[in-house]
Amino acid sequence: MCSSCHRLNGIGNELGPNLALASSRSPDELLTHILDPNREVNPAYVQFNVETADGETFSGLMAADQAGSVTLRGVNSEKTIPRQRIRKMASDGQSLMPVGLEQGLSVQDMADLLSFLMESQYDFGTSGHSESRDVPERR
Repeated sequence: MCSSCHRLNGIGNELGPNLALASSRSPDELLTHILDPNREVNPAYVQFNVETADGETFSGLMAADQAGSVTLRGVNSEKTIPRQRIRKMASDGQSLMPVGLEQGLSVQDMADLLSFLMESQYDFGTSGHSESRDVPERR
């Protein structure tokens, strides 16, 4: 489930923050981000919604914001929309990560997930660099 949007040790997608950086957070911080993904959203992971002149709607992260178009990236797609087609574009500041993902997990499953994430190491993935911008330093 997590690998649909997150990457760890070369596995998964790079839509959300790299989970190898999770070990730089406290277990309480991780739990908060899992249970309430909209409490504190990094601007790089804010969802945008676009409605086109012909009524189509698209949602995703802002992958590119150019003079003539915007590109939204979703879980399994990337869509470039010419600006002249956009009727309305807005963000409500919400995370692309859905609320309620924990509902399918037992208390033990959640404890195991947190333990696994706390033990993870930095992953340089396929791009050759750490995604340290995703995780602020622990206070």
